[in-house]
Amino acid sequence: MIGIIAKIRVKPEAAEAFKAQAVALTKTVAKKEPGCVFYDLYSTEDPTLFVALELYHSQADVDAHGASDHVAETMKTVPGMLDGDMESAMQVDIITPTSGVREDRQENTAGSDLLGCVVYFDIKPGQEEAFEAAGADMMAGVHANEPGALFYRLFKSSQPGKYVFMERWASQAALDEHMAGPPHVAAVAERFMACVEGDPDMQVYPIVV
Repeated sequence: MIGIIAKIRVKPEAAEAFKAQAVALTKTVAKKEPGCVFYDLYSTEDPTLFVALELYHSQADVDAHGASDHVAETMKTVPGMLDGDMESAMQVDIITPTSGVREDRQENTAGSDLLGCVVYFDIKPGQEEAFEAAGADMMAGVHANEPGALFYRLFKSSQPGKYVFMERWASQAALDEHMAGPPHVAAVAERFMACVEGDPDMQVYPIVV
């Protein structure tokens, strides 16, 4: 599977128009792209900054998305909404899972309490294998005990030495319960964090569409 994290900066006067375009595109992707597991747009505290979290079954599905008529139609107007050129206004990270990912296609939950969460980790040299093993145990515990974790998977970032947890939570309450350190998390946390260099970078976003 292939994950994409994209941070998108738009002009202040274009924010609402950009959201409208994103709503239309997301609905079309859900209807026409069976290879896309989810395609979410999230807001941030900055009204001009948006984050897209996307997950595809394969590189072929990523390519099909990029080559689709609906993306081509969207790209007729979106570049003019961006604050700067494409390269400066869009920061994209390509991520690949460290282990199996749930195969079900997840329903779009626009207007819900869904939260997207991205947590970046810098890993100590030589600790990648131990970190992935601890991450697999963490995922197993969360999947077995936390129904509010709609998606919770560890990925390798395209940036050297970085790993990413990409997460979708049903509500703030579900995320709070996870962050409180239930037994299945506490049992792995010390081994997991022993592999990490510095503090994790955790970013939480409310759903737009």
